[in-house]
Formats: sequence, structure tokens, C-alpha cells
Amino acid sequence: TKSVSQQAHFSEVKDFLYEPNAALMKSGLFDWISTEYNISKLHSNSHLYTSDKLIGFPGRRFKVTDSFLFSKKILTKRWGNKKAHVTTRNFKTSVEELRKKFKIKDGGDTYLFFTTNIENKLVVLVCTKA
Repeated sequence: TKSVSQQAHFSEVKDFLYEPNAALMKSGLFDWISTEYNISKLHSNSHLYTSDKLIGFPGRRFKVTDSFLFSKKILTKRWGNKKAHVTTRNFKTSVEELRKKFKIKDGGDTYLFFTTNIENKLVVLVCTKA
């Protein structure tokens, strides 16, 4: 019998970011997603994926326009009092806390993903819909 366990690929963030849809998230097949779609995971617990080329994917797809290590100084300077959609995955601070602390208003064309990278460092990924 064939084993369904698959080995996920991991990497730093590339040009595109993928967030699986609810059905895929509930399936728990996070390593399978990586091998099936030939995309890399950002971290074993983040459930966000990345690739160099845009692919068809069951979930949300984003173009990564910037990424940086989580820093109060950078966030305040770049995103204070601005609009963005905020998502956290495998991150210590809640969306509500981040919005309040950095005065980020909901909406606009920018998506900020607060997550943990392969080196266990907290990062911010700045994206637009792909």
C-alpha cells in the first residue's frame, strides 16, 4: 500500500503567497498541499505557501511586494494610520492588537501577513491580490 505521508518543501518567501481555502485547512493535509502544488511552506506551523511563479490554487493568491522582519519602528513608519487587510498565521499577536497598536485601518488593496518564517523569525509580508 502507498503511504499518503508527503514531505513538504520549505523556503523563504518568494514572489507569490498562497493561503489555502477553508476546506483545505480543515483537511489538515498541509505537507500534501506543498507536494501536490509544488510550492514551499514558509514554516511548519504557518500553513502559508510560496512560489516563484503564479499557479492555480484552491485558496487566496497574492503577489508579494515586500517582506521584512517584524519591527515596531518599520511598521509604525510604513503602515501607521494606513489601510490594509491584516492576517496572522503562527504569530504571537492578534489581528485586533496589531491594528490598534499600529493604527492600521481595515480595507484597501494591501494585505499584511504577520507570520513566522523558516528561521523562526517573525516577519511581515506585504501583498496585493494576484
